[in-house]
Amino acid sequence: MNRFEDVWEIYTEAFPVDERRSRISQCRIMNNTRYQIIPYLREGQLIGFMGLWKLPSFVFLEHFAIKKAFRGLGYGTEMLKELLILHGERVILEVEPPENHVAQSRISFYERHGFSLNTYKYIQPPYEDGQRALPLFLMSYPKSLAKEAFDGIVGELYQFVYEVSADKV
Repeated sequence: MNRFEDVWEIYTEAFPVDERRSRISQCRIMNNTRYQIIPYLREGQLIGFMGLWKLPSFVFLEHFAIKKAFRGLGYGTEMLKELLILHGERVILEVEPPENHVAQSRISFYERHGFSLNTYKYIQPPYEDGQRALPLFLMSYPKSLAKEAFDGIVGELYQFVYEVSADKV
């Protein structure tokens, strides 16, 4: 199995359909110079991965997942710390609203690593036809965002990642 297939297996297991691309779309964006998948390996074994966008004013951590067998062992913390050392000037990610234990735990994990929850209204556009737009929150590192900065970030996400205009969401 090649590395893409290994990453794809983690990706489809970790993210619900409305929070991921189709295989065709994922292959297409891998040719985008702003996007990269960073595999996390230990002794040659894939532990997890990050899908990153290097946008004009921030780094967007679009997808971050640990293989189920390795969750809870500190690998997520290691990966996130490495990311922040390399790209810590401004990192943005999306999270579900804290309406259940899993979402609350995820938000707490990022807060322990210096991220702030920004509670301005944000809608993640659908990745594919037939998928739902999702009400999410943005988390930012190293500090919370003023509304004007938040709006600029949303504009970049919509333009570069989702390829939609804000008035279409």
